[in-house]
Amino acid sequence: MKKQKLGRVFWLLPALCLLTLPAGAEGAYTPPDEPAPCVHALEERPAVTQSCVTDGHDPYYVCTLCGTAFADAAATAPIDDLTKWSGWHGAPGHDWDEGTEITVPTCETAGEMLYTCLACGNTRKEPVPAKGHDWGEWSKTDEKVHQRVCAHDATHVEAQEHSWDEGAVTKEPTIVSKGVKTYTCPVCNGTKTEELPWLPLSTKTECRPLSEVPGGLAAIPELDTVEEITAALKTALQSKSRSDKMAFYDVCMLYSTDEGETWQEATGEFFPSSGKLTVIIPYPSGTNSVGYNFVAAHMFDTDEQGRTPGEIEYPTVVKTKSGLMLTMTGFSPVGISWTAAGVATGDGNDPVFWGTLTVLCGAALGSALCRGRKRGRRV
Repeated sequence: MKKQKLGRVFWLLPALCLLTLPAGAEGAYTPPDEPAPCVHALEERPAVTQSCVTDGHDPYYVCTLCGTAFADAAATAPIDDLTKWSGWHGAPGHDWDEGTEITVPTCETAGEMLYTCLACGNTRKEPVPAKGHDWGEWSKTDEKVHQRVCAHDATHVEAQEHSWDEGAVTKEPTIVSKGVKTYTCPVCNGTKTEELPWLPLSTKTECRPLSEVPGGLAAIPELDTVEEITAALKTALQSKSRSDKMAFYDVCMLYSTDEGETWQEATGEFFPSSGKLTVIIPYPSGTNSVGYNFVAAHMFDTDEQGRTPGEIEYPTVVKTKSGLMLTMTGFSPVGISWTAAGVATGDGNDPVFWGTLTVLCGAALGSALCRGRKRGRRV
């Protein structure tokens, strides 16, 4: 019974509500009233000093009820965005100086720089990369290696072996002088040289009748004819011997570079440094090694060995089976005079004594030339 009464009351409630609405307001809606303005309860945020890495700001206030920030204690200047507020001072970052090198970098190791903030004095360190080598040009050290030096550190030296090219002949060898072959390293442009041997040489002496004026005597008026040369030699021989039996020769040396196919007359450059040359002159016609004594006079035709053209020397004559052996200073006109054995020559020479020296005079022309070439000196 009670449940039925409650159900009826429930259905009657809407109807009662409609009966209470004012006339003409059937179905109208009235919005709720707006909230009342906040009565701010401000809390001060004290000023914060700006640093290089932290933001700073002026004092401001925050309502503890609604969270609004204000620039003043009267809550009349709200702050919409603190970071855009004029009283906000953002961190500017460090103002680093140019830095100080505290560890110098080397070619192979890194260094270190120290930077200091000009505003706050904070410091930071940064590595400095190694310099790496700054190699200079290659230069020859010796004939084995070349080297280059680092511009950063003179104690850093790199060495390599040369790369010699095939070489080039920079001085052609001749029959009287050695040649030179030069090798170049393309890396350092250094050079080395190699000696080239003389060209093959054959020599022989030639003794012929005096029929031409040697070149060195042609410039001397009193010796510019064969007759004048012969007369001067005759006078020289007569000072050593009373004999008027004489023969006059032009003694020269010939050389060949083609194993004797062709021959050319040699000059002083072929002679040894002493200038001494041993030659064999055939016995004059009608003479021999047993029945005659001989005297020789040699006339210089150049100014070699401190002599002057036209000057005369008297070589010792040694009789051999092959002919008369004379050791002269160079080649040029020679006069020979002779007398029968036992006839005094007037120079005090003993033919028997000089004959015994034959066995001691074994130096041939080829040996003399060889010694001269080894000395490498022109006469």
